[in-house]
Amino acid sequence: MPVDLIPYVRRGLLAEFGSGVDVLGDALEGEEPDQRRLDDGLAQLDYARELLDSLGVAGHEDAGVSLLVSSPRAGRLLLDALRAARDVEVQRLEDAATVHVTLPSRDIPGLRAFVVSVERRLGRAAAHAKPVLERAEKRSPRPVRAR
Repeated sequence: MPVDLIPYVRRGLLAEFGSGVDVLGDALEGEEPDQRRLDDGLAQLDYARELLDSLGVAGHEDAGVSLLVSSPRAGRLLLDALRAARDVEVQRLEDAATVHVTLPSRDIPGLRAFVVSVERRLGRAAAHAKPVLERAEKRSPRPVRAR
Protein backbone atom coordinates (compact mmCIF):
# COMPACT_ATOMS: atom_id res chain seq x y z
CA MET A 1 0.00 0.00 0.00
CA PRO A 2 1.39 3.40 -0.88
CA VAL A 3 2.47 5.18 2.29
CA ASP A 4 0.70 8.43 1.39
CA LEU A 5 -2.67 6.65 1.22
CA ILE A 6 -2.52 5.07 4.69
CA PRO A 7 -4.38 7.97 6.38
CA TYR A 8 -7.25 7.65 3.88
CA VAL A 9 -7.52 3.89 4.33
CA ARG A 10 -7.38 4.28 8.11
CA ARG A 11 -10.12 6.95 8.11
CA GLY A 12 -12.30 4.75 5.90
CA LEU A 13 -11.82 1.70 8.13
CA LEU A 14 -12.49 3.71 11.29
CA ALA A 15 -15.76 4.91 9.74
CA GLU A 16 -16.67 1.29 8.90
CA PHE A 17 -15.88 0.31 12.51
CA GLY A 18 -18.04 3.16 13.80
CA SER A 19 -20.89 2.04 11.56
CA GLY A 20 -20.77 -1.37 13.24
CA VAL A 21 -20.99 0.31 16.64
CA ASP A 22 -24.01 2.33 15.47
CA VAL A 23 -25.81 -0.80 14.27
CA LEU A 24 -25.09 -2.59 17.56
CA GLY A 25 -26.53 0.35 19.48
CA ASP A 26 -29.69 0.27 17.35
CA ALA A 27 -30.01 -3.51 17.73
CA LEU A 28 -29.87 -3.27 21.51
CA GLU A 29 -32.26 -0.31 21.91
CA GLY A 30 -35.57 -2.16 22.06
CA GLU A 31 -36.88 -4.45 24.76
CA GLU A 32 -35.71 -7.47 22.76
CA PRO A 33 -32.41 -7.31 20.87
CA ASP A 34 -32.75 -7.69 17.10
CA GLN A 35 -30.60 -10.78 16.49
CA ARG A 36 -30.09 -10.17 12.77
CA ARG A 37 -28.98 -6.57 13.34
CA LEU A 38 -26.81 -7.68 16.25
CA ASP A 39 -25.10 -10.23 13.98
CA ASP A 40 -24.64 -7.61 11.25
CA GLY A 41 -23.07 -5.13 13.66
CA LEU A 42 -20.74 -7.74 15.11
CA ALA A 43 -19.67 -8.91 11.64
CA GLN A 44 -18.98 -5.31 10.61
CA LEU A 45 -16.86 -4.80 13.74
CA ASP A 46 -14.99 -8.07 13.19
CA TYR A 47 -14.02 -7.30 9.60
CA ALA A 48 -13.08 -3.68 10.35
CA ARG A 49 -11.05 -4.74 13.41
CA GLU A 50 -9.24 -7.41 11.40
CA LEU A 51 -8.12 -4.84 8.83
CA LEU A 52 -7.34 -2.17 11.42
CA ASP A 53 -5.19 -4.67 13.32
CA SER A 54 -2.87 -5.00 10.35
CA LEU A 55 -2.92 -1.26 9.55
CA GLY A 56 -2.99 0.16 13.07
CA VAL A 57 -5.49 2.62 14.49
CA ALA A 58 -2.87 5.34 14.56
CA GLY A 59 0.74 5.44 13.73
CA HIS A 60 3.50 6.54 11.52
CA GLU A 61 3.06 6.61 7.77
CA ASP A 62 6.77 6.17 7.11
CA ALA A 63 6.70 2.46 6.33
CA GLY A 64 4.75 0.38 3.86
CA VAL A 65 1.88 -1.73 5.13
CA SER A 66 0.42 -4.95 3.81
CA LEU A 67 -3.22 -5.61 4.56
CA LEU A 68 -4.18 -9.25 4.84
CA VAL A 69 -7.72 -9.86 3.66
CA SER A 70 -9.09 -13.14 4.96
CA SER A 71 -12.43 -13.34 3.17
CA PRO A 72 -14.46 -11.81 0.33
CA ARG A 73 -16.58 -9.89 2.86
CA ALA A 74 -13.49 -8.41 4.52
CA GLY A 75 -12.29 -7.49 1.03
CA ARG A 76 -15.64 -5.86 0.31
CA LEU A 77 -15.38 -3.85 3.52
CA LEU A 78 -11.90 -2.68 2.50
CA LEU A 79 -13.20 -1.62 -0.90
CA ASP A 80 -16.12 0.21 0.72
CA ALA A 81 -13.72 2.01 3.07
CA LEU A 82 -11.45 3.04 0.19
CA ARG A 83 -14.34 4.23 -1.97
CA ALA A 84 -15.83 6.22 0.92
CA ALA A 85 -12.48 7.91 1.61
CA ARG A 86 -12.15 8.75 -2.09
CA ASP A 87 -15.71 10.11 -2.21
CA VAL A 88 -15.06 12.37 0.81
CA GLU A 89 -12.02 13.85 -0.94
CA VAL A 90 -13.91 14.37 -4.21
CA GLN A 91 -16.78 16.02 -2.30
CA ARG A 92 -14.27 18.32 -0.56
CA LEU A 93 -13.08 19.54 -3.97
CA GLU A 94 -16.61 19.91 -5.33
CA ASP A 95 -17.72 21.89 -2.28
CA ALA A 96 -14.77 24.24 -2.67
CA ALA A 97 -15.47 24.67 -6.38
CA THR A 98 -19.07 25.76 -5.70
CA VAL A 99 -17.71 28.82 -3.87
CA HIS A 100 -15.05 29.34 -6.56
CA VAL A 101 -12.13 28.13 -4.47
CA THR A 102 -9.59 25.89 -6.15
CA LEU A 103 -8.04 23.28 -3.88
CA PRO A 104 -5.24 20.90 -4.79
CA SER A 105 -6.43 17.40 -5.63
CA ARG A 106 -3.88 16.03 -3.12
CA ASP A 107 -4.01 12.24 -3.28
CA ILE A 108 -7.24 11.72 -5.25
CA PRO A 109 -5.54 10.36 -8.41
CA GLY A 110 -3.46 7.96 -6.30
CA LEU A 111 -6.52 6.95 -4.28
CA ARG A 112 -8.50 6.22 -7.45
CA ALA A 113 -5.66 4.13 -8.85
CA PHE A 114 -5.31 2.26 -5.56
CA VAL A 115 -9.04 1.43 -5.49
CA VAL A 116 -8.76 -0.04 -9.00
CA SER A 117 -5.63 -1.95 -8.00
CA VAL A 118 -7.31 -3.42 -4.91
CA GLU A 119 -10.40 -4.34 -6.95
CA ARG A 120 -8.20 -6.25 -9.38
CA ARG A 121 -6.18 -7.93 -6.63
CA LEU A 122 -9.20 -9.05 -4.63
CA GLY A 123 -11.09 -10.20 -7.71
CA ARG A 124 -14.76 -10.72 -8.35
CA ALA A 125 -15.51 -12.47 -5.06
CA ALA A 126 -14.79 -9.36 -2.99
CA ALA A 127 -16.18 -6.87 -5.50
CA HIS A 128 -19.48 -8.74 -5.69
CA ALA A 129 -19.72 -9.86 -2.06
CA LYS A 130 -22.76 -8.52 -0.28
CA PRO A 131 -21.74 -5.74 2.09
CA VAL A 132 -22.42 -6.39 5.76
CA LEU A 133 -24.16 -3.01 6.10
CA GLU A 134 -26.01 -1.05 3.45
CA ARG A 135 -24.64 2.32 2.33
CA ALA A 136 -27.34 4.25 4.20
CA GLU A 137 -26.20 2.66 7.47
CA LYS A 138 -22.60 3.73 7.10
CA ARG A 139 -20.74 6.71 8.47
CA SER A 140 -18.69 8.86 6.15
CA PRO A 141 -14.99 9.00 6.93
CA ARG A 142 -13.58 12.25 8.22
CA PRO A 143 -11.46 14.14 5.71
CA VAL A 144 -7.71 13.67 5.97
CA ARG A 145 -5.92 16.83 7.02
CA ALA A 146 -3.39 18.28 4.62
CA ARG A 147 0.15 17.26 5.38
